[in-house]
Amino acid sequence: MGEISILHGADSRAFAISLAAQLAGEGHSVLRRDAGEPGALDPRERPGDAVIVVWSADALQSPPLIAAARRALDRRALVPVSIGGTEPPKAFAHVWPIDLDGWAGAGDDPRRQFVRDEIELARLRREADAERLAAPAPSAPPPAAKDARADKSIRVQMIAPAAAGLSVLTASVILAIMPQQAPRLRE
Repeated sequence: MGEISILHGADSRAFAISLAAQLAGEGHSVLRRDAGEPGALDPRERPGDAVIVVWSADALQSPPLIAAARRALDRRALVPVSIGGTEPPKAFAHVWPIDLDGWAGAGDDPRRQFVRDEIELARLRREADAERLAAPAPSAPPPAAKDARADKSIRVQMIAPAAAGLSVLTASVILAIMPQQAPRLRE
């Protein structure tokens, strides 16, 4: 399946262990990292295809966990979840977490499907990024051809607005010059 890292604070250890066991049972390779353990969030460590961050009270107090979450967000691999009604830090307000408060490990809980979907999306984004980076860069056209295409593109982009403006101007002039000759509606 995929490699998943779970980042969490000490207060969500039991939750993270349960989540890791379930994901491992689904065939994922799971690395659980507790922010309270020294060296657990080493920035040089290879991150997984998806990085689940469990936002909790302890997680919000851990600068290394927040920095690791930011790296995962930059890589487009972040899968944020929340327990205990915890809101993410302000820097992550645009990436609202999946609320798993009260989740007892049931695989059929509909909220778990959201987590599965986000893990799959993170994996697909990572694959697309890897393909994009591996693809050869398109060759640049010769400078003369590039300038000619740019000039033609600018002219084409100007035609439609210019034609529309000319039509409005023509209609305005005609109505201003000949208002008495405009046909009148019968009453």
